[in-house]
Amino acid sequence: TLRFLTSLQHLNLKLSNCLHLTDTGLQTLSQNLHRLTTLQAFTLNLPRCKQITKTGLNHLTQSLKELTSLQSFNFRLNFSRNLCEADAGLHKIRQILEKTTSLQSFNLSFKGCHFLTDWGMGHINKSLQGLNSLQSIDLKFGPCYQITDNGINTVCENFKRLQCLRIMSLHFDSCRELTDTSLSHIGKTLRDLTLLQKISLGFSWSELTDVGLNYISQGVQGLTSLQKLE
Repeated sequence: TLRFLTSLQHLNLKLSNCLHLTDTGLQTLSQNLHRLTTLQAFTLNLPRCKQITKTGLNHLTQSLKELTSLQSFNFRLNFSRNLCEADAGLHKIRQILEKTTSLQSFNLSFKGCHFLTDWGMGHINKSLQGLNSLQSIDLKFGPCYQITDNGINTVCENFKRLQCLRIMSLHFDSCRELTDTSLSHIGKTLRDLTLLQKISLGFSWSELTDVGLNYISQGVQGLTSLQKLE
């Protein structure tokens, strides 16, 4: 049991391809986490756990509502369509992070969740509010056929406040509604992030052209600390 582990600093749960794991399992786990106020790292990997729904993640959210200090957040929910259809997963993640201001690393992967929308991108935007210590962000989505340029603009809105950011990885592969306008939003954001050392962008199978690449080229000008662009 985790009930009395109030000194716990690293919680790393990797449960890939557990086809019989249900919300009941997350509820049982959550009952033992409600006393935690501080963690250095939280990792939850649930790829292809197709019986997990927003109910299970709600149990987890409620159990971590007292968490005020967290340095690293890693969450993978790839190919779990039950949760992604209503953007509920991103909403619950936002609730987990509401009280944390010390986050340094934010990694999120919802690949294969086809029904994510711009509304879900809004939850990411709000999750980033107040995270002024963030040094690394890694977002992986796609194929997501309902995310548009407006969604990318929404995600980027709070990036300019992340003045400590050193690593940015944005992958929206096979999000076919995305155009050069998305790279325009990202390019404008890059200009404000002068400490960036690594940028990784993935927009395969989208509607990008040479114009979009030019936006990125303009955005990285002046980033004197940049060591890697891919």
